[in-house]
Amino acid sequence: MKYIISLIIFIFFILVSLILKKNKKYYNKFSILLISTAIIFSSAIKWGLIYFEINNYLIIINSFSLLLILLIILLYKKNKISFFKSEFKFIFICLLIIILIILFQAILLKIYNTTNYISILTVYINLLLLLLFSYTLSKYNYNIKEIIIPIVIFSFINSILGLIQFKTGKLFINFKDQEALIRSYSTVKRVSGFIIGDNGAGNLGAILFPILLYNYNNKKNLINLLVLVLNILFTILTFTRIGYLAIIIEIMIYFLYKNKFNNIKNIILFITKIIIIYFCIICFYKFAYNKFYQILFIDRGDTVTGRFLQFRYALMAFITKPLSGIGTGQYNEYIVNNLFLFDPCVIHSQLLNTLVEGGLLIFIPFILFNIFIILKLIKKYKMKNEFIYIIMLIIGNLIATNFNPNQYYDINIYIYYTILFLFLFENKVDFKNKTKDSFYN
Repeated sequence: MKYIISLIIFIFFILVSLILKKNKKYYNKFSILLISTAIIFSSAIKWGLIYFEINNYLIIINSFSLLLILLIILLYKKNKISFFKSEFKFIFICLLIIILIILFQAILLKIYNTTNYISILTVYINLLLLLLFSYTLSKYNYNIKEIIIPIVIFSFINSILGLIQFKTGKLFINFKDQEALIRSYSTVKRVSGFIIGDNGAGNLGAILFPILLYNYNNKKNLINLLVLVLNILFTILTFTRIGYLAIIIEIMIYFLYKNKFNNIKNIILFITKIIIIYFCIICFYKFAYNKFYQILFIDRGDTVTGRFLQFRYALMAFITKPLSGIGTGQYNEYIVNNLFLFDPCVIHSQLLNTLVEGGLLIFIPFILFNIFIILKLIKKYKMKNEFIYIIMLIIGNLIATNFNPNQYYDINIYIYYTILFLFLFENKVDFKNKTKDSFYN
């Protein structure tokens, strides 16, 4: 059934593309929209297409990987570029180093969990492909709107799916088990949207929030407001506490940035807002705090203390192999077999997981390429409207991904870096005046 749906969607896009090709004024813009939409949705719905096994490692090549490879080849043929220029080179080298070290781990270290190992390796390979795709696409001078529109559409569908899950109690996206139920604790039902994991869904809501706010502020209408509100509602229904905190911090950053303290009027306005917020917090504490605490920490389960204990176990594992790491995806099995400790959960921090399982050899290039992207984005957008939303996105993601096992929520990773890469290589051009490096030339 899923392949039939994919075929129908593909044929529809081809027909629309052929129709629009006759009108070159809109064809180039549509092509970018089509490509970015395909990337966003295929990152969320990764259907395995090719399966093979190498030395007990099950390799799955999914639709997302194949789409990236196909687009890189097609775009490169239309406009050949040098891959070793500008910001691309440093990020490419860091990702390549990470991939090579993970591959060597399979030779030099004991791999207990081949599924987790292949899962994380696949993520880094796809990130490298995503980087190649984004840099190749940049030669066509895409506009920022072609990035935002697909994300808005994706968020809307994801939120609606979450509401349906909350109403019916079913996942609807698990093709192996169509009757699979969402996770429930007592009176708490936790939705997940496209992610089969409610904690990951909360992270996703925090990642999408700055982009949706940016979209609404650029074009204030009922539809954009609805998408923003639905994403907030979706995040609330995930009952992911760190997702709540990430969005609250994002709002605070936005609030502080937008308030200018250059005259008495603005200072008084700011103090007034603070008083109103303080009053709202007092009301919340008086009338809703007990119910809120009951849902988030009693009914849902209090796992915060357990996570700090886990972080201690993880650091103990890191000390045993600080340079090479204990092996990608091997934390749970490694501490049982080597430290005689038991932890039922994977590491609930993407940064800590990278440090422990990858060691300094992987952690250093991982940190370097992320810092490099952030510095380049700050330099590029520091005098532009997009600056504050990029900062919100980066800080929100940093918060949300380090109290949840985001290393296994690949949808979040792909969407986050898709946004960063496309913002990094984006080059605004008026389509009416564009005659060079277009899809129809």
